[in-house]
Amino acid sequence: MEYGMNSTLKVHFEDIDTSILESIEFIFKQYNKNDAEAIKYVVWSLANDSEDAFIIDGDLTNFYIPFTKEETFKFIPGKKFFIDARIHYADTFDNPHVPVVAINMLPGLFGVGDG
Repeated sequence: MEYGMNSTLKVHFEDIDTSILESIEFIFKQYNKNDAEAIKYVVWSLANDSEDAFIIDGDLTNFYIPFTKEETFKFIPGKKFFIDARIHYADTFDNPHVPVVAINMLPGLFGVGDG
Protein backbone atom coordinates (compact mmCIF):
# COMPACT_ATOMS: atom_id res chain seq x y z
CA MET A 1 0.00 0.00 0.00
CA GLU A 2 1.24 3.50 -0.68
CA TYR A 3 1.35 6.30 1.88
CA GLY A 4 -0.85 9.25 0.98
CA MET A 5 -2.77 7.45 -1.78
CA ASN A 6 -6.31 6.12 -2.03
CA SER A 7 -5.93 2.35 -2.05
CA THR A 8 -7.99 -0.80 -1.87
CA LEU A 9 -6.44 -3.72 -0.05
CA LYS A 10 -7.44 -7.19 -1.23
CA VAL A 11 -7.47 -9.79 1.54
CA HIS A 12 -7.65 -13.41 0.38
CA PHE A 13 -8.59 -16.31 2.65
CA GLU A 14 -8.01 -20.00 1.97
CA ASP A 15 -9.80 -22.90 3.63
CA ILE A 16 -12.65 -20.76 4.91
CA ASP A 17 -16.02 -22.48 5.38
CA THR A 18 -18.21 -20.09 3.42
CA SER A 19 -21.36 -22.09 4.14
CA ILE A 20 -21.39 -20.91 7.78
CA LEU A 21 -19.46 -17.63 7.46
CA GLU A 22 -21.18 -14.86 9.41
CA SER A 23 -18.68 -12.00 9.72
CA ILE A 24 -15.02 -10.98 9.65
CA GLU A 25 -13.36 -8.28 11.72
CA PHE A 26 -10.39 -6.54 10.10
CA ILE A 27 -8.14 -4.75 12.59
CA PHE A 28 -5.23 -2.67 11.29
CA LYS A 29 -2.46 -1.68 13.71
CA GLN A 30 0.94 -0.06 13.33
CA TYR A 31 2.49 -2.53 15.78
CA ASN A 32 1.92 -6.26 16.25
CA LYS A 33 1.03 -6.01 19.92
CA ASN A 34 -2.22 -6.78 21.71
CA ASP A 35 -2.32 -3.36 23.37
CA ALA A 36 -1.48 -1.42 20.18
CA GLU A 37 -4.17 1.01 19.11
CA ALA A 38 -6.32 0.02 16.15
CA ILE A 39 -5.78 2.55 13.38
CA LYS A 40 -8.60 1.17 11.25
CA TYR A 41 -11.32 -1.27 12.28
CA VAL A 42 -13.81 -2.70 9.80
CA VAL A 43 -16.41 -5.42 10.11
CA TRP A 44 -17.78 -7.25 7.09
CA SER A 45 -20.87 -9.36 7.61
CA LEU A 46 -22.88 -11.53 5.29
CA ALA A 47 -25.96 -9.54 6.26
CA ASN A 48 -24.35 -6.15 5.65
CA ASP A 49 -21.88 -5.81 2.76
CA SER A 50 -20.72 -2.20 3.02
CA GLU A 51 -18.38 0.34 1.47
CA ASP A 52 -15.89 -0.28 4.32
CA ALA A 53 -15.32 -3.93 3.34
CA PHE A 54 -16.92 -5.63 0.40
CA ILE A 55 -16.83 -8.68 -1.83
CA ILE A 56 -17.10 -8.88 -5.61
CA ASP A 57 -19.34 -11.33 -7.46
CA GLY A 58 -20.29 -13.21 -4.29
CA ASP A 59 -16.72 -14.50 -3.82
CA LEU A 60 -16.41 -15.12 -0.08
CA THR A 61 -12.66 -15.71 -0.19
CA ASN A 62 -11.63 -12.26 -1.47
CA PHE A 63 -12.47 -9.18 0.58
CA TYR A 64 -11.67 -5.61 -0.42
CA ILE A 65 -11.00 -2.87 2.12
CA PRO A 66 -10.68 0.68 0.80
CA PHE A 67 -8.36 3.21 2.41
CA THR A 68 -8.57 6.95 1.87
CA LYS A 69 -5.35 8.93 1.61
CA GLU A 70 -6.18 10.43 5.03
CA GLU A 71 -6.32 6.92 6.51
CA THR A 72 -2.95 6.01 5.01
CA PHE A 73 -1.44 9.11 6.68
CA LYS A 74 -2.16 7.44 10.06
CA PHE A 75 0.50 4.80 9.35
CA ILE A 76 4.27 5.26 9.35
CA PRO A 77 5.57 5.47 5.77
CA GLY A 78 8.29 3.02 4.83
CA LYS A 79 7.35 0.70 7.73
CA LYS A 80 5.24 -2.40 8.08
CA PHE A 81 1.80 -2.36 9.64
CA PHE A 82 -0.33 -5.32 10.60
CA ILE A 83 -3.75 -6.77 9.86
CA ASP A 84 -5.49 -9.04 12.33
CA ALA A 85 -8.54 -10.74 10.81
CA ARG A 86 -11.05 -12.53 13.01
CA ILE A 87 -13.46 -14.89 11.29
CA HIS A 88 -16.80 -15.60 12.93
CA TYR A 89 -18.91 -18.58 11.93
CA ALA A 90 -22.65 -18.79 12.61
CA ASP A 91 -23.86 -20.89 15.54
CA THR A 92 -20.44 -22.01 16.74
CA PHE A 93 -17.56 -20.91 18.91
CA ASP A 94 -15.14 -22.97 16.80
CA ASN A 95 -13.84 -20.05 14.77
CA PRO A 96 -10.59 -20.48 12.82
CA HIS A 97 -7.34 -18.89 13.88
CA VAL A 98 -5.99 -16.45 11.32
CA PRO A 99 -2.35 -15.35 11.61
CA VAL A 100 -1.51 -11.66 11.86
CA VAL A 101 -0.06 -10.48 8.54
CA ALA A 102 2.45 -7.69 7.95
CA ILE A 103 1.86 -5.23 5.11
CA ASN A 104 4.39 -2.69 3.80
CA MET A 105 3.41 0.97 3.74
CA LEU A 106 5.43 2.34 0.85
CA PRO A 107 6.65 5.92 1.32
CA GLY A 108 5.10 7.13 -1.94
CA LEU A 109 6.58 8.57 -5.10
CA PHE A 110 7.95 11.73 -3.49
CA GLY A 111 8.60 10.36 0.00
CA VAL A 112 7.26 12.00 3.10
CA GLY A 113 6.67 15.72 3.06
CA ASP A 114 7.85 18.08 5.77
CA GLY A 115 4.42 18.91 6.94
